[in-house]
Amino acid sequence: MTPSIHPNSSKPFHHTVVVVPFGPSETVESILDTLDSVQRFLSPDTKVIMVDNSRKGTGNIIQQSIPQADVVQGTHQGMFAHLFLNICQGTAHAYERYGFKVLLRMDSDSLIIGE
Repeated sequence: MTPSIHPNSSKPFHHTVVVVPFGPSETVESILDTLDSVQRFLSPDTKVIMVDNSRKGTGNIIQQSIPQADVVQGTHQGMFAHLFLNICQGTAHAYERYGFKVLLRMDSDSLIIGE
């Protein structure tokens, strides 16, 4: 089946876009495990958007291993709603730049499993 064309045809189309926010307590290895499971079990054209709230440049380190992923620097820090606001930032990035059928939000320590 041919995917529908996004109304703004200048946007690249990906069947699935995955938004993965992470903070200062996440390890590079844990995030890479999550992204490896995305690459193994979702379609090859899946777009990954990482929302980096580590304040340590972790997203830039990960992007060296997965250069096709987008890194969005989380701008919201603090105790109240910062994770939600950073997820909104990553979701807005997806809507502004890509056409897609599925938007998946994953925790940085989650895995997609299957056969």
